[in-house]
Amino acid sequence: MRVLPGTHLLAVLFVVCKSALMVEGQTLVQDGKINFTASYPDLLYCTNVQFPRAFSSSRNVRVIASIAYESNTRSVHDSAVVWTSDVTQNSFRVCALESGLGTNGSAVVNWIAFRGAPSGMLDGTASFSAFTSGTKCERVTFVQRFASIPKVLATVRHSVSNKPQDAMNVWVEELKADYFRVCLREVKTFDGKHQNLKDWLAFTHGGIQLTFHGKLLFENGGAPREKDNFAFCKVHNFTDEFYAPPVVIVTVNHLYVSKNVYSIKPENNVLNTWIEEITISSFRVCVKDLAGMESQHDPVTLDYVVIGDRDPCINVSCNYFAVCKAFGPKDARCICVDNCPSYDEPVCSSNGTTYDNECIFQREMCHLKANFTLYHPGDCTGFPSQKGRHRLHHHPNWAEAVCEQIPLVPYVFYPDKPVHVQVSVNHVNFSDPSYVHEAAVAWVEDLRENNFTICVTQAGRNEKKNGKTFAMVDWLAYQGAPDGGVSGEMDMPTWWTGTNCRTVSFPPKKFKSLPTVLVSAEHERRGVKHDASSVWVEDLTTTSFKICIRELQNFDGAHQSIHVDWMAFEELHQPLFREHGSLYFANGKQPSEEFNYAFCEDVVFKKPYNDSPAILVSANHSTNGGNLNPLYNSVSAWVEYINKTGFRACVKELFVNQHDPLSVSYAVMPDVCEPGWSFYNGSCFYTSDTCESWSNASTICRKMGANLPAIESQEENVYIQHRHNGEKAWIGLNDIAIEGLFSWVDGCPDKFRYWAESQPNDFRGEDCVHTLGPGHGYMWNDVDCTACHQYTCKKDYDECTSNPCLNGGTCVNGKRKFSCICPATHKGDLCEEIDECSSSPCLNGGTCTDGVNNFTCSCPSPYFGHRCQETDECQSNPCQNGGTCIDGVYNFTCACSSYHSGSRCEVATATSCKSHYAVGRTSSGTYYLSVSGYTFQVYCDMSGNSGGWTLIARFSNADGKNWMRDDAYWWYDIQSSQGSPTSTSSNSDMISEAFWKVQGSEIKITRSDDSSNSALLRTYNNCFGGKTCRGFMSAYGKFSYRNVWSNDQCLGTCPVYYGGLYQTTVGFSQAHCSGNIQGSYRIGFWCQWDAGDGSVMMFGGGGSGCSRADHGIGITENDYGGFEEWSGRGEIDFGNEANNYNSPTTSYALNLWIR
Repeated sequence: MRVLPGTHLLAVLFVVCKSALMVEGQTLVQDGKINFTASYPDLLYCTNVQFPRAFSSSRNVRVIASIAYESNTRSVHDSAVVWTSDVTQNSFRVCALESGLGTNGSAVVNWIAFRGAPSGMLDGTASFSAFTSGTKCERVTFVQRFASIPKVLATVRHSVSNKPQDAMNVWVEELKADYFRVCLREVKTFDGKHQNLKDWLAFTHGGIQLTFHGKLLFENGGAPREKDNFAFCKVHNFTDEFYAPPVVIVTVNHLYVSKNVYSIKPENNVLNTWIEEITISSFRVCVKDLAGMESQHDPVTLDYVVIGDRDPCINVSCNYFAVCKAFGPKDARCICVDNCPSYDEPVCSSNGTTYDNECIFQREMCHLKANFTLYHPGDCTGFPSQKGRHRLHHHPNWAEAVCEQIPLVPYVFYPDKPVHVQVSVNHVNFSDPSYVHEAAVAWVEDLRENNFTICVTQAGRNEKKNGKTFAMVDWLAYQGAPDGGVSGEMDMPTWWTGTNCRTVSFPPKKFKSLPTVLVSAEHERRGVKHDASSVWVEDLTTTSFKICIRELQNFDGAHQSIHVDWMAFEELHQPLFREHGSLYFANGKQPSEEFNYAFCEDVVFKKPYNDSPAILVSANHSTNGGNLNPLYNSVSAWVEYINKTGFRACVKELFVNQHDPLSVSYAVMPDVCEPGWSFYNGSCFYTSDTCESWSNASTICRKMGANLPAIESQEENVYIQHRHNGEKAWIGLNDIAIEGLFSWVDGCPDKFRYWAESQPNDFRGEDCVHTLGPGHGYMWNDVDCTACHQYTCKKDYDECTSNPCLNGGTCVNGKRKFSCICPATHKGDLCEEIDECSSSPCLNGGTCTDGVNNFTCSCPSPYFGHRCQETDECQSNPCQNGGTCIDGVYNFTCACSSYHSGSRCEVATATSCKSHYAVGRTSSGTYYLSVSGYTFQVYCDMSGNSGGWTLIARFSNADGKNWMRDDAYWWYDIQSSQGSPTSTSSNSDMISEAFWKVQGSEIKITRSDDSSNSALLRTYNNCFGGKTCRGFMSAYGKFSYRNVWSNDQCLGTCPVYYGGLYQTTVGFSQAHCSGNIQGSYRIGFWCQWDAGDGSVMMFGGGGSGCSRADHGIGITENDYGGFEEWSGRGEIDFGNEANNYNSPTTSYALNLWIR
């Protein structure tokens, strides 16, 4: 069968979802996937598919499809077939039929559609004549021969829709460079007449439309496995990953070999292939043939194409530990990994920062976009440092600068963290300790990873007495800050001549006392000798200081690119510093010629030393007390001699009318371990320059009182391997005694281990362990004990060798620490402080607390004083409410405020209820008043009639005795209460101290049976004028027996309001009449009728026309002022026509209030 070029079709698939690709000048290719997610009857699935983009015509549009299954399936599925129908320019129909139990809706059809093949490809349709059963094959001849055997993909297309009986297995036979045979066999035997079309695509090169293509060989040797559902399956891995699982199309082809008696003819065979799983990195494909479970199967070849978008992160390189993440098929981005594990496996970065684990380190580098690297496992060293003493070998003439290079030990410092250097000049090498040299200044320049340059210039234009001998420099190179301290650098701005100062501020609350501050200059420009300068500290406090710098020679050009390294600490960083202090220079007189016109002071060390230790010094000046402004000053400090017991420090400063006092801070840095040994974390280490066998190395260490190191931590592991500059070295771990049981030479139990991968492996009897070095991650390996390697010896540092305990204390050495047993008279970590409490100075049970050169006593009550020798009754603060306690002899008194009283000021007082009310006491009840030093209780009405009313008297009509007396004694002369002054409901007579003592401007009257204390009447217009009730009454005169006046008038009146129960109160019922002596809306005082009847207070009317005194509260003559009309008798206090004499109509009392 020959296929004409006009019938060629092309289908290509690119991504998981449907897509269309049209490259200019090329064929339109479309692809997609159809998911059959539901269960269908008879395991037949069909659906219509819309092309993403319509083809220009329906002619020669071809669709090639393969069936696949969802990912992560556990077993191999039964075989299935797929076919198409109803192909138009806009859509097609696809069907799939499964065998066996089916997949219950997990089948996926991969398809490609095309119209017209690209260059180098051929396509077409093979037609089959009608047949009923068995295998049917047709030959297809290519219109042109391929250069090699091509790949062929084929799919059955039904010419009639909805004919599941035409479901076919399809495969290719006898594939050659110029033709192939395509074969069909019905899925269901004897299922009617079949007449089908078969679309195919043949190619050798896929072009840009096909991402991958190729052939897979199935040897099919032996019987298929049951776990593979009796199919032959293979996994093919993509060379590149995809952004999403791609489209995969497969077709199986078979070659019948007639000369092979075991080869199966197409007519006696059936082949089917399907895709089990497609992922972004691979696909799994299976084939079955008619041989089934038999062991004899022909080999077959699987042609495949893969179409999809490669992972956009391929070949993308991310910086700063970022990882590439695809956000779309063409969208690759570098992002930071933020989800880090929480485990603690510290690592140290190249900038000297410790991170909990490597992921956290990478995350921070990514976010910061920092180029720091992972330097070593374990924690970083907090304050890495190197120190030394360098003798300057060059001998200058005049004031020439001498600069020499100083090497640094490798691996001590972190490569991405700044290194600072402190330097001080001394003359420890000079033979004459009495001679004082010229002032010298030192600085550092050209600071590199492995070395730095030190420069010194000595002032003066005189020939040096020391001739060829110059100076020594003690130096300290470091990163970070000492324990408890702080460090930094200050860039000094460009200046031309004079002094340049800048301020440094410490972190808040960093220091409680003045710290020791060291400063040194670093020049960024190399070899610029005229930048030689003096550097000193100015105005040091606990919160800040100034760095001042001045050129050594005036008018010597511009000075720039200079910064000053500084370090401040309050406590010693041990064992680097053994002691520190400050020397005071009074400088009150002219410097002497003996000291070469310098000021010098000698220092005796507090601790003993085996050799002259290194010393750093810095000068400190203050502008306080009228001292010189640093703009007009320059200060230089240096050290002359140093020996085992002390040193001499000298300073020079400019003279402007005077020499200012100043101080010199110093820090002593001895060698902690013996010469050739280095201190680390409580131990001393010695490292060999030559190699030895493990046994020889161990013996050498033991002869020095040490051992090969028993490593206790990752940090110690890193330290030891750094000592060997990256070379392999022995450690004290071996399994010589018992194979496989590694132990340390010091006999300690199992410690830290850090084996390399697959180690230890005992290769050829390896029993000893060496380190592999930084290049291999600081890990270990077991090796032959006779090998020759470098080694390090380790021994414990005896903390007591420096005699740290003072004042007769006994030192007890421990692991990386020591303790002092102090005599009874001293205390402190070093027995440095006298225990002033040892003599029990506190008396009377006081508790002694020792201080610095003093003590304090905590005294029990009531004792006080420096030694608890005195008593203080006021110590317990007995006076309340702000009262002032006055201590006495075994007693105390309280001086109370005007609002309180009582022996402890526990009682709130005031001069009236109105005063209480004014300060916020608004609850009615009993209160204390204090007037003229006299305190008494009253009842205050705080709610009724605007509040602040003081109860001063009560008049009852319930008793048989008149409240009034004949002689006014009760109200004029007696000044103590009668009756209950704090009750408003009692029906009995009462007069309160408030009657004589409380001042006010108005009064009111209420009834005792009215709990609201509503006023029957109250005055207004400042009736009392600020007087007491007694004071107001007595202002009119003193009452005397019987008639005193007979003028039918009142001596005083005030207007009143009426309210409450006024109209129903007995004694007030006729108040509205008008009389000769009193109006109905007024209150009268000292009222008298012409008939001789009268009242001191009268409410309402009066006179002959108004029932006389029936409306008053009266103080009258006995039997002449009765409160009953014309009777001349009656002893009740008030009432209206009390005809039964002592039996009033209603029984209650009237309360009199003042405010």
